[in-house]
Amino acid sequence: MPQHASRTAPWLRYMGLPYRWGGDPDRHGATDCLRLTIAVLGLYDAPRPPLIKREWYRAASSGRWRPLLEELAAITTPVPGAMPLDVALLADGEPIALGVCVAGGILTTCQGQGVHWRPLAPCQVRRWFHFLPVAPSTTAPILIL
Repeated sequence: MPQHASRTAPWLRYMGLPYRWGGDPDRHGATDCLRLTIAVLGLYDAPRPPLIKREWYRAASSGRWRPLLEELAAITTPVPGAMPLDVALLADGEPIALGVCVAGGILTTCQGQGVHWRPLAPCQVRRWFHFLPVAPSTTAPILIL
């Protein structure tokens, strides 16, 4: 866990939240890796996806990761990685998981584990990226039913 827990690290409010598929950390007090990543980016007004598609969850729950990965590729841009607020597509643990770089590590969650911070060294990152900016009128991701 990071050594400097302070008001300058608002993402710490999510530490220890339980895992919940599709859970919004601010509304449900539990979350998954996608919603966690979006929430942390929102704390810093960083670009995040304009919408969350229910198809992403349907595909992932049936083990079909390709549609989600293709969609992520279309709404993100690759970055070298390991800078604050870079998003990581993780390859360890779950078939795939997202995390966000904060305090020199990755904040993430997965089934069976609550929200936790991990040092970068043991993480297997498939790629680092940023979400593409969206129109200013879009203030928060919306769920498309």
